[in-house]
Amino acid sequence: MAAFKLNATENTVDIDAVSQDFLKDLISDLMGRKSFREQLEQLKTIAEDLKQEGLTITFSIEGDRVLLIGKDAKPKLANIVTRTKAIEIRNLRKLMKLLL
Repeated sequence: MAAFKLNATENTVDIDAVSQDFLKDLISDLMGRKSFREQLEQLKTIAEDLKQEGLTITFSIEGDRVLLIGKDAKPKLANIVTRTKAIEIRNLRKLMKLLL
């Protein structure tokens, strides 16, 4: 059984984890052992770089989209916390479980 499904088009990469634990481990490996604030700043930098390049990455858990970063992000209230329009949080509860 695969740990995740990857779907890529010209400007978008969709990562759909079969389990929340797998995605949590992946994010932990990418972000390292940093504080939540440091993780958020790193994510903001990545998201803004993706937006400038016209690219989007989405993260889902079992088909439920949790986070969208880059060009196609359309944040609602999230930009108050993230201070960028390049991060769209679709499921805050699941995202917090991944980051903390």
